[in-house]
Amino acid sequence: MYKHTTATPDWLYHDANLDFTVLPAIQNELLKLLVITKKLSLVPYTSTYMGLAPSTLLEQHCPILFEELERLKLRDSFKELAFISVVIDKHFPAHVDVKPEVALNIPLINGDDTYTVWYDGQPQSKEFDDYLIGVESARTAILGTADSLVEIGRCEANVPRWINVNVLHRPETTHNKFRVAASLRFDPDPLDNHGQLWPHLEAP
Repeated sequence: MYKHTTATPDWLYHDANLDFTVLPAIQNELLKLLVITKKLSLVPYTSTYMGLAPSTLLEQHCPILFEELERLKLRDSFKELAFISVVIDKHFPAHVDVKPEVALNIPLINGDDTYTVWYDGQPQSKEFDDYLIGVESARTAILGTADSLVEIGRCEANVPRWINVNVLHRPETTHNKFRVAASLRFDPDPLDNHGQLWPHLEAP
């Protein structure tokens, strides 16, 4: 299995230990923020990666999310919020994110019948197509060579999960609706010295 760094975990995903009593409120906060940021950045509603650093705007619009990050002991290490959107007619290729190693993905709209899919394969130097780049940091992603890809695992993307973003992976949708997930990144990664997720972050 191709792993981008020696620190990249061996696991592909874990169910996230979020408080499901507040999850709908968190999703509502993030959806409202998505609309605001789309208007501010003029990023189209297509397959794209759009990232936001922690900011006053984010904290003002997502207080319940930040309370949950505090409960999980992740608030201080929170580094970036990405909105990852997918439409079926704009391909989102397999890639590694480069940094960080893992991300907390939270589905926002139309997550049913969508998946995160992982592959073994070979990296290449080609960048994302322009329509995928909603923020400059997306240019650091490394794509997989299409004819080398072999699927090694997948999970449904309709519940919050921790995912390994430094094994080749891609979002996949099987319907013609606009699908969006929020993806939270942390520095340092919430991993122990063996690449395992902190135990309190994984759903029991």
